[in-house]
Amino acid sequence: MPLPHLILGLIDPADDNMSDKTVKDAYLQKVHAFPPEQFPEKFRKIREAYEILKDEKSRLAYTLFYTEALETNEILSALLLDQSRSVPDEKQFLAALRESLQP
Repeated sequence: MPLPHLILGLIDPADDNMSDKTVKDAYLQKVHAFPPEQFPEKFRKIREAYEILKDEKSRLAYTLFYTEALETNEILSALLLDQSRSVPDEKQFLAALRESLQP
């Protein structure tokens, strides 16, 4: 799924000025442009994006989850692309991942 704020036509999910009203207005504009009867799949994605961004608590949870996922992906990519480290089996890979996550 593309980033929810892009689906709704909003600029940045971390924008402190993004209010519940801003998100709802963007949602209603998209629903008007893509009625569920004519665009059921597009409407489903719009609805999912709205559910993620509809209130401050949901936006914060999404931002935290997304940021953590990006950091984990960077760590995994670094481990897999590092040619000087060979990780031949799952046990060693998980040990290397745990080691890299230690503060």
